[in-house]
Amino acid sequence: MKINKEIRTSVTFVAIFALIIFFRGLNDPSKKTEIQNSRASLNIQAISSCSAHEGVDCRRGSDSDGSVICKDGYTESIQMYIAECKRDVKPLSVVSVSHNLGGGKFAVMLRNNTNEQKKNVSVFYKKANGDKVQLKGPDKLDSKKPSVYKFQDKDLKNSKRLRFSDFEIVNNS
Repeated sequence: MKINKEIRTSVTFVAIFALIIFFRGLNDPSKKTEIQNSRASLNIQAISSCSAHEGVDCRRGSDSDGSVICKDGYTESIQMYIAECKRDVKPLSVVSVSHNLGGGKFAVMLRNNTNEQKKNVSVFYKKANGDKVQLKGPDKLDSKKPSVYKFQDKDLKNSKRLRFSDFEIVNNS
């Protein structure tokens, strides 16, 4: 029995020693496998989203590759438009509003987010007093394309910027 106890102790000692060497080898940077090295060299900055670009702007529609456009105009996000914006999509939406172009002149970009041409489209600026001013622009909008509408209101000659919510889109098709 004494021999068996010594053998068990020796085997246990060798097993523990082998495990220590094995686990130390895993943590040794010089013994990393090719897979571990490729993970370590992955450039996380190459993967980008709109979180560092003021967030996703669903009103702008999708980029040419189907990804989102960020609020600051960044277009290299990996976030897909259909996943991020599907629930927020309106058939016609204001994409951008210019700064005052001088003398109360403004330009508004509208986008058709559908797969069909929209006809009889009108865009109105809603004044603070409740009056509406119709913008000049195309009567029809092609699918997935932006179009520019313009207007001038001398009451706005000192205004710097208007909001998207200042405009109303009417489609009588």
